[in-house]
Amino acid sequence: MILSWRVLFAWEFLSVSLSNAPSFKKNKKVKKNYCNISKSVYNILYKAALKSNFKKWQDSKRNRRKYMKINQLTNESFKNYGRIISSCDLSELLEVMKSTPVPDSVIYEPSVGELESLSVKKDLESRVFGELPIQVGYCNGHNYSLNAVEYHRTSEINIAATDLIVLVGMQQDIQSDYTYETQKLEAFLVPAGVAVEFYATTLHFAPCNANDNGFRCAVVLPKGTNTPLQVKINEVGEDALLFANNKWLIGHEDAIDLKEKGAFIGLVGDNLTVKI
Repeated sequence: MILSWRVLFAWEFLSVSLSNAPSFKKNKKVKKNYCNISKSVYNILYKAALKSNFKKWQDSKRNRRKYMKINQLTNESFKNYGRIISSCDLSELLEVMKSTPVPDSVIYEPSVGELESLSVKKDLESRVFGELPIQVGYCNGHNYSLNAVEYHRTSEINIAATDLIVLVGMQQDIQSDYTYETQKLEAFLVPAGVAVEFYATTLHFAPCNANDNGFRCAVVLPKGTNTPLQVKINEVGEDALLFANNKWLIGHEDAIDLKEKGAFIGLVGDNLTVKI
């Protein structure tokens, strides 16, 4: 862009200088032809400079859209997606989570015996899930991108053992063809030690890093959720989204591993990234 404008200004300076030269002043016809050519060249350079400037603006706008604003859980909009759970003692669970692995990628274990043996499991089972049998596992690792969204027929509880960021949206915004625009998602920081319940209509997926150290997140769901399907169904309508037990998923084109596993690809827009 800078080069285009410099060439433009240089040409303008040269044109003015030449048009005032003595040889041009003596021959009006030559001067007129020169001025017409100079004007045409100037217009070409001017359009090139504008095009370069617009491209830079487009790239800047695209980057601003791709990198998300991080909201606090106290933001009023979080009420659309869930609530903070403050009625359970999480101290034992948080202590056990300290010894769980944090790989360079993302690891998800739906059911972990050491976590399910803790007293908080019974507390969550009775008070949050109404005595529905539950499983307690974890999702840990390093992640900065959206990649997909999923939803369940029931609430999900995430317990942040470290600071982490969640990207969430609303199932009601899924289109009739089961595509979803990623620009509708919002990002929230979940501080370490905080438990949040995501409602059944909340779109979500793996957490993202809040810092360079990765994240640890305990995940509580009805028993059997996210385990392999036992019966193959016709992939028509919403059934095409059914990716595992009690798990409906919409993937992004960039999520190659999900595509290879047969995930429905329907996220429209950028594969949003959390910039820390």
